[in-house]
Amino acid sequence: MSVDLEHFWPLDPALSEDYWPTLARMRNECPVHRSKALDGFWVLTRYEDTWRVARDYDTFISGKGVAAVPFEESRVRPVPAMADPPFHRTLRQVLGPFFTPKRIEQLEPFMRQVANELLDTFASRGSCEFMHHFSIHLPARIYFEGILGIASEDVSIVRAWADTMMIEPHNSGRAWDEFGAWAQALCDDRRANGPRGDGDVIDALLAARFEGEPLSDYTLQGAIVNLTLGGLETTAMALGTILYRVATMPEVASYLQAPGMTKQKMATAVEEFLRYETSQPSIARVAARDVEIGGHLIREGDRVVLFYGSGNRDSAMFSRADELVLDRPIEENRHMTFGSGIHRCLGSHLALHEIRVALEQIFARITDIELDQEGVRYRNAISRGPETLRLKFKEKAK
Repeated sequence: MSVDLEHFWPLDPALSEDYWPTLARMRNECPVHRSKALDGFWVLTRYEDTWRVARDYDTFISGKGVAAVPFEESRVRPVPAMADPPFHRTLRQVLGPFFTPKRIEQLEPFMRQVANELLDTFASRGSCEFMHHFSIHLPARIYFEGILGIASEDVSIVRAWADTMMIEPHNSGRAWDEFGAWAQALCDDRRANGPRGDGDVIDALLAARFEGEPLSDYTLQGAIVNLTLGGLETTAMALGTILYRVATMPEVASYLQAPGMTKQKMATAVEEFLRYETSQPSIARVAARDVEIGGHLIREGDRVVLFYGSGNRDSAMFSRADELVLDRPIEENRHMTFGSGIHRCLGSHLALHEIRVALEQIFARITDIELDQEGVRYRNAISRGPETLRLKFKEKAK
């Protein structure tokens, strides 16, 4: 099924079926491309162009929308993603301390505990549907309990809202509003019962000030929704994609389970997995003034979709760009999976740590991992990962 580039659309089923070849074709033939779909927008697929636009926050702003496919109108605006300086700077200063490498390192014992509890539910059975038995629940529990400071009993309903937003963004207004109401209830409860003793994201947001005023309820909702989406969605998809490669590429399984595998080697491999297959492969900006890119005039008000995932496969930036090179040196692996510039993903350290710990615990408990279904279909959505991933394996002797 060939993709119609003239009317290129991120949710086109044809793109899902022919994903990487289509992006390679665009990098080679039309790296700065004007699609006629919707009201028209630009698509950038080369590393250099996407890197430049991501860092030029004065020219390419975020406050008018960052989703590759615009969400249905809602009163909830995800921030800091949809925020520009100076407000963006204030939000990052408030939230940043909860995502530092030191803070994330302190969560590692809890990460291992959660991973083992999830593995306990299926390791002895010799099979599982990985996405729903492990991949979705691990980052959700770590984020809810370790970062947000609340019980994870609402994970299922929050996942339903997130799925609607990712798969049907143009029909997601109700999901955004319900998600926002859920976030508001968290804030109201904390206001009524006072801050937690050790502090958490909700306490920090309630205590924050911008230009001397408390954050509005809409801002509080948007921040909690934004962080929750990031905490649940991209890591879950990344874990599914990695286990698919483990199950279908024997050389990958052998490398990751080889004797002498260290934390550093595993961390290096995780970075390469994220470069090779980006779980949130695109994001949007809006031009604040006329600007030229690649010989094309992008006018003020034009939407520009940056395909980070395509830039990560650009041979002008990466040697062996279309190969999974698990020992690719980190200093040479300047992938854009977490974005670039002031909007680089706040939770990047958390995601990297979660994925590494998850893989370490999985390989400590099970082996001989194989695919237990006929092929894998990737979801056609803003985020990218397997719809389902049924695996079979052997439990290691205790």
